[in-house]
Amino acid sequence: MSISKNILAKPNDDTLMVCPFQVTSTPVIWFGPQNGKLVTYVDGENVNKDISHFDRICLVGNKSNGEYNLEILNVTTKDSGVYKCHTIQNGSSFQAVFYLTILDSNVSIVTIQPTHANCNASSEVNLSCQLHASDVRGWYNHWIHSRNDQFIKTVIGSVNGNRSSIEVKFCDYREEGNYICTWKDSQNHYSASATIRSSGPPTLTNTSVFLKDAKQVCMSVSFYSSDTSVTSKWYRNDKAVRPSVGNQMLMLPSTITLNYSGKYIKENGPSIEMSNAAPFPESGYEEIETIPMTDFDIATDEQSMIYEDDSVETTPSDLENPSGISFEHHDYQDIDESKFEVHTYTQCKKLY
Repeated sequence: MSISKNILAKPNDDTLMVCPFQVTSTPVIWFGPQNGKLVTYVDGENVNKDISHFDRICLVGNKSNGEYNLEILNVTTKDSGVYKCHTIQNGSSFQAVFYLTILDSNVSIVTIQPTHANCNASSEVNLSCQLHASDVRGWYNHWIHSRNDQFIKTVIGSVNGNRSSIEVKFCDYREEGNYICTWKDSQNHYSASATIRSSGPPTLTNTSVFLKDAKQVCMSVSFYSSDTSVTSKWYRNDKAVRPSVGNQMLMLPSTITLNYSGKYIKENGPSIEMSNAAPFPESGYEEIETIPMTDFDIATDEQSMIYEDDSVETTPSDLENPSGISFEHHDYQDIDESKFEVHTYTQCKKLY
């Protein structure tokens, strides 16, 4: 009976080869490379001291259970080669063969290309993952898609020899995240990862209304975009609202929630807020300057009172009756994909 196995290691690693045969009545003999030949490394529990690096060779395992495993400490490229554990049981010969490969210290055991990629709904990304071994018998591959260290899904790769590849199509925020490629066998596993970002338009995640008192209304829009140069405008009846004493407009950093097919993941994203201390005028709207995301206007303590304390947050579907007060509302949203802009507002007016 013969068993074979490939083992990869890097210089200075400690490498363990597990002999699959558990014997208590007859000794296990380990063979290894020396000057291009196979020589005896260990016979039973005795290490051959004629080997130049015998001080780096150890026999490990529970001998009473018949475990005779070979460990080589601080491996070097000279340790690459064929190793065998051999025993005889009930008159039959059993042998396990190990092919040890020591990689260059500058080469990763698993590499992935590209490591960073951008995509959109009309493009695709191909990720290729390579195990740096000539013989991959006994090795298995799988991919994991995650974001912020939270598992999203397992991805099946197309394996050809020591390469595995996946194709990401129709890319939006749900395809963003980390893609981890792992190669493993019965003892070891090695991984590499790539990051994908979507260059599509901003994604609206929430709209809400805050009530400070009977005359003051604050409207908030939260969205996600991987492009930090996104700008915003407020509109009423297709006319831009100018910032004023009565209409305070802020873009604030916040935490949003992204829905990955039922898995909810927290992410950073701006919140655009406008507080209105007086009824909207019926005319006189002027176009406002865009507010860059990079120029966050952090509210003072006095301003932040508009959004905190006894304010009540509602979703768009609840705007008809926030805090028991009847309101009529209109929601508008316009996404300009060519400029990566989202124009959204909610008009909320108290019914007297």
